[in-house]
This record gives sequence, C-alpha cells and structure tokens, in this order.
Amino acid sequence: MKTAAISGIQVTEISGKEKSTLGINYGLKVTNCKSMRFNDPNVNEGFIITTVNGVPIKSIQHFGELLKENDGVMLDGFYGDGTHDHYYLEDLHL
Repeated sequence: MKTAAISGIQVTEISGKEKSTLGINYGLKVTNCKSMRFNDPNVNEGFIITTVNGVPIKSIQHFGELLKENDGVMLDGFYGDGTHDHYYLEDLHL
C-alpha cells in the first residue's frame, strides 16, 4: 500500500480487501495528522476520505492534485464505525 504525507496529513491507499469490507470503491485513510497544516484540527486518524469537493478520490496522486488546485477543500468521508463526517479545510498554501 502506498502512503504519502501531503500538507502535513499522512494518507494511505486502502487495500482492495478493506474497500470490500467497507463497501466502497475508492478512498484514502488518514493515518497520521499530528502535523496538519489544515485549519480544522478535528480530522482524526482513521478517517476515510472518499471525496474532495465532491470528486471521488482514486489515488494519493489524485488527492494531492485536488489539494494543489484549491485554497479550500471539502473532505467528505467516514470513520470505521460508520460515522459520516466532512471537514472544510482552507488556506492550504501548497
């Protein structure tokens, strides 16, 4: 599995088996957010990002591209317990 740190948030691609278990076809898992540069400190490890500004996230590279294109983004996704959440992050300055 690929892992990358982008703007202080570490994300990992989700394995096919885990995607199947979670019932999703795409997404990235937040594995470390201790050095986040985002303005919303409420994003927690384990959050599964499914979309950025409504666009399904297919890879780490795709995620990075979407963050670079925007000063502010809406991350949408859920936690392993099924809790849905979204976070608006601004002033990314990538």
